[in-house]
Amino acid sequence: MLNEAPVMQGRIHALTLPKWGLTMTEGTIVAWRVEEGAELVPGTIVAEIESEKIVNDLVAHEGGILRRRLVGEGDARDCRALIGIVADGEVSEAEIDAYIAAFVADADSIEGDESQHTTVSLPGGAVAPPGAHPPAGASIPASLTLVGGSAAAPATDYAAALARRWSVDLSRIRGSGGRGRVTKSDLIAAILARGGTVDLVAVRAAAMLVPARDPQRPATPVARRLAAKLGVALASIPLRPGASRIRKADVLEASDAVARSAEAGQPAAGAAPGEYEERVLSSMRRVIGQRLAQSKQLAPHFRLVVDLRVDALLELRRSLAAATDARVSLNDLLIKAAAQALVAVPEVNVQVLPDRVRYFRDAHISVAVAIDGGLITPIVRAANRKGVPEIAAEMQALTTRARANRLAAEDIEGGTFSISNLGMFGIRQFDAIINPPQGAILAVGAAQWQYVFSDDGAARTAMVLTATLVCDHRAIDGVLGARFLQALRGLVETPGTMLL
Repeated sequence: MLNEAPVMQGRIHALTLPKWGLTMTEGTIVAWRVEEGAELVPGTIVAEIESEKIVNDLVAHEGGILRRRLVGEGDARDCRALIGIVADGEVSEAEIDAYIAAFVADADSIEGDESQHTTVSLPGGAVAPPGAHPPAGASIPASLTLVGGSAAAPATDYAAALARRWSVDLSRIRGSGGRGRVTKSDLIAAILARGGTVDLVAVRAAAMLVPARDPQRPATPVARRLAAKLGVALASIPLRPGASRIRKADVLEASDAVARSAEAGQPAAGAAPGEYEERVLSSMRRVIGQRLAQSKQLAPHFRLVVDLRVDALLELRRSLAAATDARVSLNDLLIKAAAQALVAVPEVNVQVLPDRVRYFRDAHISVAVAIDGGLITPIVRAANRKGVPEIAAEMQALTTRARANRLAAEDIEGGTFSISNLGMFGIRQFDAIINPPQGAILAVGAAQWQYVFSDDGAARTAMVLTATLVCDHRAIDGVLGARFLQALRGLVETPGTMLL
């Protein structure tokens, strides 16, 4: 995994927590792969960082010595936060301390308004650390100088504060931020491009230039709302080393600490001391809980249940295994059947957004895989275009990587439909929660011998499994769900048709 290019000041290199993916806001240090004092070369894997449900490798792009590890294993930090220092051996500890003290994570980038950092030249050819304090002075070219009054233009708080200080006309700068907002980097880049200068050395108080939303503690919007909801005072929460703002996790920890303090020495109701053990939820469990709770709150779930006779499907599995030596499972065949059914009923092959619905030509099937500490749903992309042996091989590879925490973001993002199978545990029937933003999920139970009756009333035994389709009623109504299950039943009970 590649992370953002490092930024150097003299012989000091800042290790920051990368932003992998548009929705990533924080990451957890799973493990440091090198010790302090170790020599790094470009390409060295420095740490493993968990982002939501996947683990990425933080790779060194410059050589040097890992002088400081600023974040412990198991601790989370915001994207762009300082997590380590790499420097040459002759750099003093005092120089490193000064660099850390001057470092502030780039607020614009954390909010997703910038895809890159702008590097500003300093005396001696060094560059400023990312998010270093904004300049105290600048030479503004005439083409950007504000003449009289004020020019309204969308801008981040950071950029607007600097523009007011330097009398810059922001309406003359093209913004790269969200909804066209001018960011700090846009502003500085425009000044330099027009022959102006920016003095970053004199800067010492970035917060003084930005409108203070909280005079006591900087915090993310999510953390601020959560603190208000839980009744936690932001002023009581200390900033973590290397962090620029209080995060949601900090508020949760503070709230938990208050609760533990109140309950200190008190056993759980009805339990004697020593009869139970408390474990803090892993970041994966928290993410799963948050997403599924959001799904239940926003998506009106309804369920359709069907019994599928799978005798012919199991016979096809045996034939494929004998002909190809492929390790094909019943689930692999169901993935193929579901993909073909989604192509036949494309109104179910959707992602549901707050104000619109996305309809897909190909079926990208998310398949639930149990791993240590939670559940993950790697994707078989365009399963409708793949043969069953290819799907089987891909699922084996995805499952292996999932259980080794080696899935990439593209392996779990972008699914259009999910399958969750608990049949191997003997579960006959169950309900599942929709995996947002998808519109539906199929919950598959165990195949069991049952009596079935033909149209003339004759009874015989057959292998039958119960499947429950859970739909988001905002996009999929009962008739659409029933049409999908009808198509799925036809493919499962006459599987030769899905191989045509």
